[in-house]
Amino acid sequence: MKNHRKNYSVKLLAVLLLLITSAATFAQEAKSLMWKVEGKGIKPSYVFGTFHILPQNDMVIKDKVKQALHSCGQLVMELDFDDPALQANLMQSIAMKNGQTIDKLLSPKQYQALNVEITAAVGAGVENFKAFKPFFLSALLIPSLIGDQPVSFEVELSKMAAAQDLPIEGLETAQEHAVIFDKVPYQKQADDLMEMVSDKPKMKKLYAD
Repeated sequence: MKNHRKNYSVKLLAVLLLLITSAATFAQEAKSLMWKVEGKGIKPSYVFGTFHILPQNDMVIKDKVKQALHSCGQLVMELDFDDPALQANLMQSIAMKNGQTIDKLLSPKQYQALNVEITAAVGAGVENFKAFKPFFLSALLIPSLIGDQPVSFEVELSKMAAAQDLPIEGLETAQEHAVIFDKVPYQKQADDLMEMVSDKPKMKKLYAD
């Protein structure tokens, strides 16, 4: 049971990483999250759009999605959540460089406010995570914006694929995906983090919308 919780936590952190770095939007005429890709001489494939983290009550995987997955020979996602190197790669990506810590990027008042929110979210003070990049600290706070047990389409699809003995592949490694953090100045990350902390009702509404 302990290993199951640990593996789920690693997968959830990876999904939160995807959520923080997702910025693209797509327009489509039909109201559907799943698209079939087919053509002469090729085996049909499916593209399924997901929202990375959502409340338990909003998690619905329709029969047509299950049937599509059952007909496939492989599941490909942004990250391979069954990759044994996932945790190690995440850990290598989490820390700020050159000894930077979050308390150096915030005022004492901001740091205390952040400490209250981090403690409420994960049961431990921000002191335990002060070397984390602010984006990762933002990820730790996202479940508190949901207001329910967070669940993930990616984790659930991985379970379904595993039950079918389907191979799972990732388009990127955790390190490749996390490199975006190094392109955004730490101070900008910290400012965005404090926006989450200082106006939580606004952020909850934004997330729900």
